[in-house]
Amino acid sequence: MKTMQYTANPCERCGGKKFIARTWKEKVPTYSGKFTEVEYSQIECTNRECQAEFEKKQADETKKKEAIRVKREENEATRKANSLLQANKARSQKSRI
Repeated sequence: MKTMQYTANPCERCGGKKFIARTWKEKVPTYSGKFTEVEYSQIECTNRECQAEFEKKQADETKKKEAIRVKREENEATRKANSLLQANKARSQKSRI
């Protein structure tokens, strides 16, 4: 059986204890072309209602960020298309004397 490792900082929402739910390592590429090993830890609140509310809030923020990203890409594509139209229009209006 695995023992629970608790963090020193209490939960910001409810004041309860937080524990390390899981830990994993990944190799991340660097600018020099080599890899650095990074260790990540997922920290959760012991209060299930608090943790569920946090996960819901995080999912909502992720959806919001995704919607903003999609809208930005659409605006960028529209801007480029309009820019090309304006450039072509300016070329066609240029006098050919």
